[in-house]
Order: sequence, then structure tokens, then C-alpha cells
Amino acid sequence: MGSHETGNVNEKDKIRGTMSCDEILKLLQHHGCTDVTKRLDLGQCVQDPVSYGGFGDVYTGTLYDRLNVAMKCLRVTTQANGVETRSHLKRAAHEVYVWSKCKHSNVLELVGVAQYRSRIVMVSPWMKQGNLVTFLSKNPDVDKYAICAQVAEGVAHLHGHGIIHGDIKGSNILMSDNGIPKLTDFGSAQIDWCTLEFTGSTKVQTTMSFSAPEILKTRGNLKLTTATDVYSLGMTVLEAITGSTPYSDYEGMVPTGKIIEGLKPARPKKYLPKNYKQANVIWGLLTHCWELEPENRPSATEVAGAGPEEFQDFSTSGSEHESNNESEFGVPGQAFDTPRNSPIKKRGRPLGSKNKPKLPQREGPQEEGLEENANNMDMGQGGTVPESSTRRGPGRPLGVKNKLKNPT
Repeated sequence: MGSHETGNVNEKDKIRGTMSCDEILKLLQHHGCTDVTKRLDLGQCVQDPVSYGGFGDVYTGTLYDRLNVAMKCLRVTTQANGVETRSHLKRAAHEVYVWSKCKHSNVLELVGVAQYRSRIVMVSPWMKQGNLVTFLSKNPDVDKYAICAQVAEGVAHLHGHGIIHGDIKGSNILMSDNGIPKLTDFGSAQIDWCTLEFTGSTKVQTTMSFSAPEILKTRGNLKLTTATDVYSLGMTVLEAITGSTPYSDYEGMVPTGKIIEGLKPARPKKYLPKNYKQANVIWGLLTHCWELEPENRPSATEVAGAGPEEFQDFSTSGSEHESNNESEFGVPGQAFDTPRNSPIKKRGRPLGSKNKPKLPQREGPQEEGLEENANNMDMGQGGTVPESSTRRGPGRPLGVKNKLKNPT
């Protein structure tokens, strides 16, 4: 665990649902959040949202230093008598506070918080490449495994600083212009240390097809853990590989009852063929993330740093093993037999072949420490990955030495 803020929370450090926007902004600023209200060029801020989500809207704007930004604000709710509630202000404040503690190259930067139209808005750089799902659909030849490894690094960083994301999925990962994935949407996040208290409690809001069985079983009333994040991380990797939402092969609603009992997604043989060694390694890693018992799942650090040698032990004999355990839609027994406490020895093994376009460089030095922003929303149009780019820094591959070829 990294070094955290410390201090006792007193009455003046509590944010309540009855507080005004000004009162909340002052408290947030006192606890390390940057107020950028005066830096907004209001003449360049759009009047109508450019994206909509389940709980919020996103506007585009520009700061006086010419930085193009996204401004996310939670949607206002009204009471039966038509009077607006202030609960959205507290929810926004919680998201801002947690997000402000997350500083990593694979986490979207929070530029600051501002007051816009009497609401709290979260200001972040405008990500015109859109989310991970959109980006991969428009750039099918990029090294998706290396991108997923960086996502895992971002998750591992959060966990190392006492933060649970709570809603990991492709649409909550935005892509920078040079192809770097950025975790975003901290509306469901939980933090195990806090110098600012939020009164009341908020039910966990997760996405069903990415949620761990224990979350589905309690209907979102269970405390999130690093293990629930790892389960969602595995589903996100699967989504990146296939381009489809988990369980999309089921018609209608997600089969939550079967997932609670241990159902796992079917192996996508088109993308992970059984007779290919590295495909078995990847599938073993994913099924390990989806273990029914949370304590049997790997950590995000292990996912980010896993190499072929470490995972071959439980991807033994590939197709033969699976032919005895896998049904059409996957069953509880389809997971590979994973030895517990197996050491993770190496990190930094390349994921793509020599002829594959190299992953872009990581962005500049990062500070140690630590819905829908462009959150659950598609934040822009197209874009391509620069042709001449190289990966550097603490790369954490997912465990394939050579690029997997999609069978035709």
C-alpha cells in the first residue's frame, strides 16, 4: 500500500446531500481538488450535451490555455413536487474526490472541478479517440493484448493505493491520441482511506455482464473488493479480444442466475483457437480471473505481469483439457486447474510479434500516488494509432510472446 493521506474526519469535513454547490466546492478544494471554474472559457463551452449516460451528461469546452476539455456533470433529479434534490452534488463530489487521488499514466487525468450551470462538473482532457471498444473497432490491427496489459497496470495501481474502481469495462476506458488506454468513471469507486466523509450510503452501481457473481448475488449490496475488480478486468479483456459484450451469445437478458452458480463465458474459438499454445495461455488467465471464489482469483498485478511460463502450468494440454470440461456456453468446471500461490517471476515480456505495429510511448513522468465521462459514453470520432511509435516504461504484458492470429 502506498502512502495515503491521514487525518481524523471531523464535522466540518463531511459532505451532506443538503449542501450547496459553493459549499461542496470549497470543501473539495480544501482536500486537494483543483477548482478550475475561473479557467473555463464560457464562450467556448457548448450549450447542449454532446454525450448522454445513465446518470450524467457530458459537455465540451475550452480552458483559457486552449486545452479542449470534457465536462461531466451528473443529472439532476427531482422530487415528486418538482423540486430539485441536491443528492447529485454529493454523488459528484464523491466521484471527484476519489478521482483526484488517482494519478497514473493509465488513468484519465482529472484537470479539476468547476461550477457550471449551478452544477459540479468534472473537467478532464477531451478524448476524441473515444472509448476502448470504439477505438479497437476502428483500429483492428493494434496490439490489443498490450493495451489490455496497460489497463491491468492502471487497475493494479488503484488497488495499490486503496481504491476499487467498481465498474471496469471497455466503455469506461478512453484512448488517447497516441493509443494509451485511460481508466475513467469513478462514480462507483470506493476508497479505503479518506480525509473527507460523505454522509449516507450509495448502492453499488455496476454493469451486469461485467459483474462478479458475489455482486450479482447480493444485488449490489456487497462491498466491492479487488477481486470483484479483477473479475471485471477479465471480462474487459474478453470484450477487447472479441469486440462483443460478455454473454452477448445469449438472447435477451444476461443469465445472472447461472453466473451466480459459476457460469463463465464460452471460449471464443475464432479468436482463441484451442490448438494454439498462446491462446490457451490467455484463456487460462481469463478463466482464472473468473473463479467463483473471490480468493482464488489473481491480483491485478499478477494479471498485468503474467508471462507464458507462469500460466502454462494450468493451461496444460490446451484443447484436450478443455474438451473434457467445456460446454457450448461454458460451465463452472471449465476453468483450468490453477495452482495456488504460483510465483509471478517476470514482467515486461513483449505481447506482439516483431512485424506488429509497436505500441505508443507512455506519456511523461507520472506522480506517485494516486459513470461516465466521456465515461460510459463514446467521447469522439475515429482516429488512428501513430505508425512510428515504441513502448517504454514498466510494460506488463498479459502473457503472449507472439500475436494471436485470427483464423479465417
